[in-house]
Amino acid sequence: MVKAQEYFNNKYKKNVTYLKVEEPISDKLTGKLTGLTLNSPDLEVINLAENKIKSLTSVNLGANPLSYLHKINITSLKNNLSLNLLGQLVELKEENEELRGRKEQSQNEKLKAQITRLEEENTNLRKAQAEAMKQIRIGLEKLEVNIEVAPK
Repeated sequence: MVKAQEYFNNKYKKNVTYLKVEEPISDKLTGKLTGLTLNSPDLEVINLAENKIKSLTSVNLGANPLSYLHKINITSLKNNLSLNLLGQLVELKEENEELRGRKEQSQNEKLKAQITRLEEENTNLRKAQAEAMKQIRIGLEKLEVNIEVAPK
């Protein structure tokens, strides 16, 4: 019988991209494996087929670049046949960054459009103001002419 963590350390010495536990191994190991630490930066898929490790409650991704998601609790996922965790997390992180970038770009474009619209409104208001001043001058000139010509 082998200690649970040693079993994985020996079996997966090299960087793996796909960890698959197919055979029932709980009977072959000493100690209760409640957590599994995987330090492979290349690991993309964790497949715990039919949950062959009955006591496993968490997977620690070790030195994974996803710093805030380095430990995945699988207690609620024990009945899941395949956990494609790391790949999905990386995709979600990239998608989140892309969406944030799009949102910022969209907000910038909206602000630029709003500025352009306000500048156009300002220009139109200045033109209207100039036209109104012109009409006022013409009206005042006509008023002065009418005052001078009117009989007393």
